[in-house]
Amino acid sequence: MFENLLDDPTLLAGLCAGTDEAYTYLFDATIGELRQYFRRWKFKDADPEDLAQITLLKLYQYDFSRYESRSLAALVTTFARNVRVDQFRKCERRPEVELDLCDQCTLGTESLLDQAVSSEDSQLKQSYARVTRAMATLPEKHREILERSVLRAEPMVEIAKELGLSLRGAYARLERALNALRKAIET
Repeated sequence: MFENLLDDPTLLAGLCAGTDEAYTYLFDATIGELRQYFRRWKFKDADPEDLAQITLLKLYQYDFSRYESRSLAALVTTFARNVRVDQFRKCERRPEVELDLCDQCTLGTESLLDQAVSSEDSQLKQSYARVTRAMATLPEKHREILERSVLRAEPMVEIAKELGLSLRGAYARLERALNALRKAIET
């Protein structure tokens, strides 16, 4: 991908310096392939042109002086893939819906919740209560990352950014939180 993008040291130097000519060349050299790349992925809520523009915006905001490799094609491919994955996650995320079945749904004289209660459900309720008690004993930073990543299914990239952590640091905190939760449940 992006074979037309020459890994020219002068282009990289221009991008590090932030010259408009370097960015114009980079954008002109990549926009066609970016559009084509995003057309292959048929997203319901996104136009390939918009996704290509988002990728170019992220490239524009990137600090090229930190870029150690010399392959601009690999960097553009990475940015495009990350935009595609972010869009995929956004499309797949389910809206949070509060269920209020008690007042609306009844069958005969018993509510649906009353019908669902059985011995298996009571075991499930006990497990839920155990997890709830264990969560209450965890430190706030562990509770927060567990709630956001596991219960709300927020992307780790967003969680890491909002908590001021690196992505690796966020995953490490999640792992520590899960271990702490396991220990709290066992006791």
